Amino acid sequence: MAGDKRPARLLVLRHGKSDWPAGVADRDRPLGRRGIRDSGAAGRWLAGADDVPDVVWCSTALRTRQTWEHLRAELPDGGSGCDVRFEKDVYAASVEALLDVVRRTSSKARRVLLVGHNPGVQDLTLLLAARGSDDARALAETKFPTSGLAVFDVTGAWEALGPGGATLTDFVVPRG
Repeated sequence: MAGDKRPARLLVLRHGKSDWPAGVADRDRPLGRRGIRDSGAAGRWLAGADDVPDVVWCSTALRTRQTWEHLRAELPDGGSGCDVRFEKDVYAASVEALLDVVRRTSSKARRVLLVGHNPGVQDLTLLLAARGSDDARALAETKFPTSGLAVFDVTGAWEALGPGGATLTDFVVPRG
């Protein structure tokens, strides 16, 4: 994205709808059929919005890794240019832990995707969204469904991101 004059963008995605197989630990739950379809739809939405991530922070849980894989398959060049970091600190994370992860992003990154879990992704969205679309904030506040995606413009440095530090421009729920 060299020469990109748009503001940096943070994309906060809740994983796709998971399955609940008996006897499987929470961290090891896979995506269900709807989650697979919706994860691909999220990738198509990002590609259509020209928001292909430079950096991806993804929970190590199976359902988030699968969400990323199905999303990635819909990006130009299969997302081959994305710097993907599977991060245990994103699984079952507090809002503070998620914010710390995002703050570790290189200043060179213009598009950052965080693939995580509720309630953390919803809490992070509401913490950052002091400005922007009232409609998007109301949607994110009411419910942050699986495959929900909060889209933020970020004008400062990643390491300085804090409460109210981004503009919520959109909240979408791509469905396959």
